[in-house]
Amino acid sequence: MNTQIKLEVDGTDETSKIDQVEFVKPNTTGIGTFKVRLKNASGRISGLYKEGSVVKFFYDNIDASRRQFWGRVDYPKEIIGGSQFLELIGRHRSFILAETKVNYAATNADPADILRAIIDQLPDEYGFTKNNIETIGITVDVEWNYVNFWDCVIELCEKAQTDCRIDDDLDFYFHKRDTKVNNNEYIAEGINHIRTIEHGKDDFQEKTRVIAVGQDDKGLPIVYTAISSKEGVEKKEFFLRSASANTVQKVKDLAIGKLRELEVRPKQSRYISIGLETLESGQNIHVSVPRQQIFEIPRVLQVKIRFNTRGRSGGVRYETIMERELNGIPQILLESIRNERKVAIVQNSNKLNFSHNFDFNNDNLTESHSQTEVRDGLLKLSNAGFTNGRWISDVQTVNNNITQVELRYIGKDLTDSKFYFSVMNGIDGSWELFTGKELLQSPGNLGKNLKLRVDLIKTDLNPQPELDSLLCLFS
Repeated sequence: MNTQIKLEVDGTDETSKIDQVEFVKPNTTGIGTFKVRLKNASGRISGLYKEGSVVKFFYDNIDASRRQFWGRVDYPKEIIGGSQFLELIGRHRSFILAETKVNYAATNADPADILRAIIDQLPDEYGFTKNNIETIGITVDVEWNYVNFWDCVIELCEKAQTDCRIDDDLDFYFHKRDTKVNNNEYIAEGINHIRTIEHGKDDFQEKTRVIAVGQDDKGLPIVYTAISSKEGVEKKEFFLRSASANTVQKVKDLAIGKLRELEVRPKQSRYISIGLETLESGQNIHVSVPRQQIFEIPRVLQVKIRFNTRGRSGGVRYETIMERELNGIPQILLESIRNERKVAIVQNSNKLNFSHNFDFNNDNLTESHSQTEVRDGLLKLSNAGFTNGRWISDVQTVNNNITQVELRYIGKDLTDSKFYFSVMNGIDGSWELFTGKELLQSPGNLGKNLKLRVDLIKTDLNPQPELDSLLCLFS
């Protein structure tokens, strides 16, 4: 291969000063990054490049005309030791998407339409385009309030099982996973494969249950736990919460969808190779390493391009990560921070698996009223002359006996009112009094069918009992 490269910084060709460079192009998980180390003998380029300087890297096997990366310098750093270097550290030119907040909501919309809509909110001068966004053919719901743009993209891709990246011309690529095979490139033993860093199935990434948490419009948590049929004594948990999951169905769908993704993980691979000048993250590529019995067409999660001028390891090298991102400590920390930013939520400190939620916006989850009614988003007595009334919920059924319950509610004038539960579908004699709000309690009966009952009681101290929102957390 006749490797040709070129490095420009603010339009100046600095190829001859390269000591080493690294450009990282991820798929979906984040914005690209780079590190460029230039030889700086006698400080000739000290102070020349600053924050905001533009870096462009070109590489191909003909004339170095194919641009591989366009980035912005965040941190220019002088390195003085045995030799003197100038190190430029930065991000892809689409970096602004990691610093832009989104306020947007949609119901039953194609993910592609949602992505187009939030791109349309960006200022025209940013220059982003939508030429390669493909319709997915499913519908999802989202609700984002001051969420980072790229966090919205990640959430959208998780829900739709899609990939997203942005090219150097700021055009979005959005498509279903495993639908873009690059037939111009390959990794083949004896041709361009240098070594396999890893290959195999790492069940560290596999989970047997996903606990999803959302929040209703009144501020109370919604909890659903999806459990794999393969789960045994050992429970491998994944916690997920979402700003847009504000109904029981949305939280349930979120948990089930994430479990499908995590309960059976594909093989993971990392390769070092040469060539691959047209490969982009999110594409699939043919890999053939007969000596290691590897024959596959995996999806590329990240492309890392390295070039240095040192000895036997010199030249352009591609490190490709297949099927998953390597979750080291920095990535785990990033996911934790991203999760915290999405929404502040009431804690489920007892780690209960499910919730039975009632927002009283309608009577959909009501079994019966006796001198009560749902009106104006409240459960209340149906006549001002009544001093008491009873409401009974519908039933929520689970696979195993319910062993723990916890009551949460929002309302006023409720200190004399009574809250009950039944794990036996409300049959006579099965109602049990909640001992208090936010107190963990074990049922005295065995059952899988949860109902709630509220006895509203009006007294001189509680003249207008009203319930805004009610839930029972349970396992």
